[in-house]
Amino acid sequence: MTMEATKTDRRLDDSFLRRIAGSGVHRFVLRKPLGVLSAFMLCSVILAALFAPLVARYDTNAQDYQRRLEGPSTSHFMGTDEFGRDLWARVVHGSRISLLVGFASVLIGATIGLALGVFSGYTGGVGDD
Repeated sequence: MTMEATKTDRRLDDSFLRRIAGSGVHRFVLRKPLGVLSAFMLCSVILAALFAPLVARYDTNAQDYQRRLEGPSTSHFMGTDEFGRDLWARVVHGSRISLLVGFASVLIGATIGLALGVFSGYTGGVGDD
């Protein structure tokens, strides 16, 4: 690699960093820390739901009556319920269903809204009333 190629690569990296800094991301982080925290938590839940079989160490329906109603520990992150089932596994696998229902309802609502908006625009206000 020549010296010219290294300078060009550095210029590209510097311009990329300037574009990111100029995009307002750092201002958003400084002005809206709760928004950043919320986005981080939402991404964490989505990632946990996507990788639920890897994140949850126990089966959601496996019962262990000798470990009933245990508190949080290293073996059971959130403890166990009255049947000895791992609560962390049940919450993580339950979040998959909750996210699916949430995304499906938004998709259905957006589809219906789009259809009504197109109809209203096409008919010239007849469908607005």
